Amino acid sequence: FIAVAQGMKVVIYHFEDVKLKENAFLQTQTYIVSLENFKNYIIVADIQKSIYLLLFCSDNNKKLLPLGKDVSHVSTSAIATFLNRDNVSFAISDEEHNLSFLVYFDSGPIPKISRLAVKAEFNAGTKITKFLKFATHQNLACANGISLFFGTVDGSIGVVTPLAETSYSKLSILYYRMLVSIAHELGLNPKAYRIYQPRIKVPRKSSKTIIDGELISKFINLSEIEQNTILKRIGMNTTDILNYLTFVYRTNHAI
Repeated sequence: FIAVAQGMKVVIYHFEDVKLKENAFLQTQTYIVSLENFKNYIIVADIQKSIYLLLFCSDNNKKLLPLGKDVSHVSTSAIATFLNRDNVSFAISDEEHNLSFLVYFDSGPIPKISRLAVKAEFNAGTKITKFLKFATHQNLACANGISLFFGTVDGSIGVVTPLAETSYSKLSILYYRMLVSIAHELGLNPKAYRIYQPRIKVPRKSSKTIIDGELISKFINLSEIEQNTILKRIGMNTTDILNYLTFVYRTNHAI
């Protein structure tokens, strides 16, 4: 089967007698800019209405079913499925430089369009145009799953890596301590810079489950006195923190 986006329409085709024949279709709201699929599921990115999650039923009654959607008014620029062990989330980048991760919760046996829930959100500081997925190996810091690399319009490259629960807890404490313990460029607040910035504000539960790797990487360049001051306040030692940071960076550099 082949999924094709035509304007605001998603069409499923299959080959029969050396010809493409239409199996099912579904109308979206504005204009489709990207498609992503895994198994029988299709993620549809709309130019104004964020994303939709569709299910293609390939039985005798072939049809496309809408399972969930994001209610935000987001001008999507790139999408990807993000796998972490048995969990699947959907990565979205938009024109306002935001990077969001959404998840779908099954509403039950009765077909119903669910609202996709926000799992994490982050402002990348530049427009993301492309995602690439690479498998990662489990170690002390990183959970076994997929690292998501992305490219931007200004030529920069970034990466989102799933962390093991223990390493996330430790690095999260370090992140919040460094926010208030070191001097930042021009006195700017890195936490405020990374806050999700919507084009149109809608009711939305904020999520703070992404750690700014650029900020915590500065720990390595601090003086020994500054490092010890921060570690004393968070109750950790230099060896443990450096091990967590090293494993995270080694995982991505090996890729």
